[in-house]
Amino acid sequence: MRCPNIVFGVSLALTCVSVRADTPDLLGQADVISTIGIARVADEVGDRSLSAWLDNPIRRDLALVAARAAPFAFAPERLVPALARLLCGRDPVLAPEAAVALVQIAERLRPSELAAREALRTDVRAAKASLACAAQSHPPVRADLSAASLLLEASLAQLDAIQ
Repeated sequence: MRCPNIVFGVSLALTCVSVRADTPDLLGQADVISTIGIARVADEVGDRSLSAWLDNPIRRDLALVAARAAPFAFAPERLVPALARLLCGRDPVLAPEAAVALVQIAERLRPSELAAREALRTDVRAAKASLACAAQSHPPVRADLSAASLLLEASLAQLDAIQ
């Protein structure tokens, strides 16, 4: 008669272990390389988490994932100031990732998208103003990184004029 209780106890313990194993560890299980995987990360964690990750100087891995996911955020223009800080921060890994994200944001932002989301003009202007660090930095930011900044700045200026 004790065997069914032992089997039940063991199966309950295994169930608890399997539930703990299924706890999502976003960075441990997410595809942070492919476009679809990184877009999924942006969707799952949300803009607030991405912003917090970009502003976390200790966890460079989170900042890297956030930089890659920023173009897929709900409101990517709000993440531009944090990306600009990374771009001008001279980190040999994060600065180029921020530049790529800025170019992707420039390619994806459309007036119709901003109108549909009812994006604030102040967010667009703050994003544009934050990119000034690339032009004003001494010593100057690398030319390719500065070009990415200028591309997004021109795109944001055009969007601000249309809005």
